[in-house]
Amino acid sequence: MLPNQILNRIIGLQEDERREYYRHFNMERRIMREESDPFTLSNSLFKDLFRLNKEMVHFLLLNLSPHMQNRALAIEPRHKIFAALYFFATGSYQRTIGQSWNLSLSQQSVSRCIKEVSNLIVNHLAPDWILFPNTPNEINKVKAQFMRKTRFPGVLGGY
Repeated sequence: MLPNQILNRIIGLQEDERREYYRHFNMERRIMREESDPFTLSNSLFKDLFRLNKEMVHFLLLNLSPHMQNRALAIEPRHKIFAALYFFATGSYQRTIGQSWNLSLSQQSVSRCIKEVSNLIVNHLAPDWILFPNTPNEINKVKAQFMRKTRFPGVLGGY
């Protein structure tokens, strides 16, 4: 064999090893993710991590899951929701979130989860849960209520 052929063979073997390593790594991630169940956490720890109680997360699962993208070998809806909620609750880096609490997701996957869940909340839940005052009277009423509660003037929104 010529030196170039030997070098190409070595590079090819290293590439095969690298692919096998990542295939195995991704399989381990999937197993960890599928065996993880945040609902088994205590109520207080669950709320500390996700800033919602278990009943509210069940509500989100029930109302958002039917609208989620389903692809072969895709991330389950519940894992997408937990990844997004953990990000919303902590504002942490997406890579750190993917490695936390057995979510076992890549940074890119966490980013896609946040985007999908955010869009679903806006499109399917916001119309029923987020109301803005529309008239000058409604706006002044909200400002006055906030001022009474907090002694902070001119705020349109609150509790």
